[in-house]
Amino acid sequence: GPSQHLIVPSFDGYLYMIDGITGCADTVDIGETSYSMVLADDLDGNGRMDLLVSTMNGNVYAFETPALYHPLKAWTAQVMGPNGQVARHDLVGIYATKASRAARDVAGDKLQIQVAVIDKRGVFAPNGTLISTPPGPYNISAMLKGVGVHEMGAGQQPVIGVADTVA
Repeated sequence: GPSQHLIVPSFDGYLYMIDGITGCADTVDIGETSYSMVLADDLDGNGRMDLLVSTMNGNVYAFETPALYHPLKAWTAQVMGPNGQVARHDLVGIYATKASRAARDVAGDKLQIQVAVIDKRGVFAPNGTLISTPPGPYNISAMLKGVGVHEMGAGQQPVIGVADTVA
């Protein structure tokens, strides 16, 4: 069945991929030292997860995987919001829907973004018993990241970033 995998760059020039169930490791020889975190996202919009690896020589490699893409599987920065180093897929998180992530013209000072909230965390009573309560309420903030208003209209695909905070 599906499981989490650990992708680790190394000083020996290999990228190690460790299966989350069996613990077996596969390697890819990138031929260069790397110590930065491997990032994961759908870089080309084909619905599959891609891995982005940078090296000490300044090269950047993208590897396509057969894994299906989901926004909560993506790992687009070393630390993502207050949830930090937590695997979020099918547990907790917020993501912009596919329609909201599509490239489109943006005009004016408002941008409508449809989001989905996933929260399957349990709520516990002081005695440790799991309480069945509906999740929420949530405060959701969206912000443009890494691009100014002037640059937003430049190019074929304006950049829209969503910072997730689920409290």
